[in-house]
Amino acid sequence: MSDDKWKLRERALYLLSGCTASAVIVCSFYPLDLIKTRLQIQSEALLTSKHDPNYYYGMVDCMLKMYKKEGILSFWKGILPPLVVHTPRRGLKFYIFEEFKKYSLDNKDQSQLKIYLLGGICTGLVEGILMTPFEVIKIMLQSNRSVVQKTPSSWKMTQIVISTGGYGLNGLFKGLTATILEMTIYNIFFFGTYYSVQDILATHENRKLKFSEKILLGMASSSFATVFSIPLDVAKSRIQSPASASNGKKYKWTFPTMRTIYKEEGLTALTKGLFVKILRHAPAGSIMLIMNDYLNQYFLS
Repeated sequence: MSDDKWKLRERALYLLSGCTASAVIVCSFYPLDLIKTRLQIQSEALLTSKHDPNYYYGMVDCMLKMYKKEGILSFWKGILPPLVVHTPRRGLKFYIFEEFKKYSLDNKDQSQLKIYLLGGICTGLVEGILMTPFEVIKIMLQSNRSVVQKTPSSWKMTQIVISTGGYGLNGLFKGLTATILEMTIYNIFFFGTYYSVQDILATHENRKLKFSEKILLGMASSSFATVFSIPLDVAKSRIQSPASASNGKKYKWTFPTMRTIYKEEGLTALTKGLFVKILRHAPAGSIMLIMNDYLNQYFLS
């Protein structure tokens, strides 16, 4: 096989391994993403009493109320948009990052930290642009508290968003800046932590990580990335939720939204859904990294 054909095949296999791992993750951990969104989009300013039946007082309370009022299938509300976009976009994310890694191996004079930083920025930019329309639809569906049978389809919700806000920053691309910033910060810490630790061990201790160590490192990398990106995720959820339309310009731009949340609800409001997100991202991110590594080895062999 010629070098050009091999490189093309190698790139296609990088993409395939990332897509395969992503599809498994989306289906397995989606209910936690939905719960996280429900917790993030509710404002404490709307709490009518200490025992408001429509308010979620935490992850377990949210799960119980959803199951009781909306049924078990409600935990997968809006799964089609993320399944459609996250499978290829995560594959593309890992593909882009693999290209940056190969570039760093070919250019020894380049700082590894610089490579991981640029890789995080580029993957965050691509992911943000690809994700935003699907995230808008997903969050609109996730925030709908009707039983599954009465919830609009993904296509119907898309039509509603376009008819009310158009294709721009008030419609399908609402929250674009917040999404790009969130994914950029997440990817910098996600990839940077995981591969930097491996580089340090390979350089100073001349050893590779064991499988169990890779799992723990992947979970730690995902957790760090989640902690540093959660305020942007909260802002994104508020901007893209139905509440942003009903509140006029209250939730429109990223940093003003974060400032409004801080003023009205306090600093902890900017970490809403953090525990649920770590519960989802720590194992999911770890599985993604390890599956991607092993699938790459399998396909390329």
